[in-house]
Amino acid sequence: MKNYAFLVFAIVLWGGCSIPQFEPNARVLIKGKVLDENNAPILDAKVTAYIFREDYYLQSYFLGSDLSAQDGGFQITSLLPKNEEYVVEVKSADNYTEYYYLSNTFENNKPDNYTINLEAVQLKKNSKVNYTITRTSPLGTTLHYSFNFPNVKCYEYFENGQINPENSNCFDAVYISRFLDDNNPNDSSFFWTVLGSVVEFRYVINDGPEVVETFIIDEENYEFEFSY
Repeated sequence: MKNYAFLVFAIVLWGGCSIPQFEPNARVLIKGKVLDENNAPILDAKVTAYIFREDYYLQSYFLGSDLSAQDGGFQITSLLPKNEEYVVEVKSADNYTEYYYLSNTFENNKPDNYTINLEAVQLKKNSKVNYTITRTSPLGTTLHYSFNFPNVKCYEYFENGQINPENSNCFDAVYISRFLDDNNPNDSSFFWTVLGSVVEFRYVINDGPEVVETFIIDEENYEFEFSY
């Protein structure tokens, strides 16, 4: 299993803020397994630990990373920040959801035994939904449409080893809305959502009533076509 150096960190986006402070002579061990929905191990999922600062200077400081082994296991040793938002990000290929462990490492919120044990991180299968909207009606016809579907990201915020539900969200709804007219009568794009999820499609043609339809994403590459 690979274990990347933890002493080197880099500013990924903007610079200019003060450098983070770390606990002297302290290291934190991050470990766990990456599994799919059937509890089968996922090989080569990338697990990354970093500090994230959501302030005027949006910053990310890399602390270490690893790739999951044949049994899904991973292990990272990193510096322990004193007072920063600590993030452990778990990603596999595009066809799996993403998981984020977050914790504010205040001095009174150190991990027990300096270990963050994520145990089993379960990633769900994703689906890429390709949609095409085509106008077949006369000039002057307008369409206002929207999609509502589950996000593919799961964020869990921990305080003193316990999940804080108020700051956590898993697979929350995502909303996409567009308006089509003579200048832009057709549309095509895609979005990612969780395989097996229900997508809500709403539309209004001209000034008519709103129509609501739902469909289940039952394929990893799902094609949706609509004409008005």
